[in-house]
Amino acid sequence: MLEIKIFQSIFQLKKEDWTLLTKNSSPFISYEFLGALEKTGCIGKERGQVPFYFTLWEEENLRACYYLFLKNHSYGEYIFDWAWADAFQRSGLPYYPKFCSQTPFTPISDPKLLVHPNFLDSKRKFFEILQNAVFEVSKKIGTSSIHALYITHDEKKYFSKEVFLHRKTHQYHFKNKDYKSFTDFLNGLEKARRKQIQKERNYIAKKSGLIIKQFTGETLEESHAELWYQCYLSTIKKKWAQGYLNEEFFKEIFKNLPDNTLLVLAFRGESLIAGSLFLYDNESLYGRYWGALEKTKFLHFEMCYYQGLDFVFLKGLKRFEAGAQGEHKIKRGFLPERIWSAHYIENQIFREAISQFIHDEGKSVEDFFEVIEEKMNPYKKRSNNVKKT
Repeated sequence: MLEIKIFQSIFQLKKEDWTLLTKNSSPFISYEFLGALEKTGCIGKERGQVPFYFTLWEEENLRACYYLFLKNHSYGEYIFDWAWADAFQRSGLPYYPKFCSQTPFTPISDPKLLVHPNFLDSKRKFFEILQNAVFEVSKKIGTSSIHALYITHDEKKYFSKEVFLHRKTHQYHFKNKDYKSFTDFLNGLEKARRKQIQKERNYIAKKSGLIIKQFTGETLEESHAELWYQCYLSTIKKKWAQGYLNEEFFKEIFKNLPDNTLLVLAFRGESLIAGSLFLYDNESLYGRYWGALEKTKFLHFEMCYYQGLDFVFLKGLKRFEAGAQGEHKIKRGFLPERIWSAHYIENQIFREAISQFIHDEGKSVEDFFEVIEEKMNPYKKRSNNVKKT
């Protein structure tokens, strides 16, 4: 007999159970990553982001989990609903709290329903059971909405369009076309794009006076977190942004996920100049954060994209996800990918208005894709000419 249990801490679940559920997922939903967020106080009641793990058990054996967070804000989501919240407020209605299924502060498309590998055939059934439980709890709490952000293409069908609004946005991803080196990659680009990247890399290598080092696995030390945190804070200060993560969090990640973490640091002599942080798994590299203590021409491109591409080719990875925003990524080989989210809005009047907004937004996204393909794709065009014999 199946039994539902709800937990509000990853530490209420056994690490070995959770690891089975997330075996083929990104490091962002690993026990170590989620545990670090909790342990260091980056999430929790005081931060307005409380974990809710809706779990399904059979004879004390964990079969599945649908993870969400009860939030009283929309920070760190990168699929923006601030305008929706503002409209609710101006109408005298509360938008928060809301349920949101997404790894905190992480725009990565991961599965929302985690299933034991021996029971994958029951995924739809498990999802329906746990989704109903989420709706029941949501009604008791009085949330305005339920959001599943960055849903995978496989799970999109589980979010019925009769219940959820499907929202289309985009991110920039690099797909490795079996390139073995950075030179292979450059040879696949149009001449103008290739020359610009070569110019940028040559400047950093020969004229900037910088030494760039990569750290991962055994070379990544907990003490590197102190250096990296200086870079992280520099970006926050420059953008007048909110720092979601603290130094202790990065120390936990460097200590517990060294084989999934890539840190790139730039030095001038003994002085730290800049840093960028990535996570990776067996298939993908995920660009996350960067920061510079000193402004240097082309350094952002080198630290955030080219160093990452070097690592992708070295490891034979298939993808490099560079996140949303920044059309400058297109010229450097990162093309837009459609990203999906699902939104349940309790208030029917607002549901209709948001539905129209999402429809119009989706059309704009498709128009953008057409422009990219026709005018901005940096890769060499295939010839349509057929050789006559």
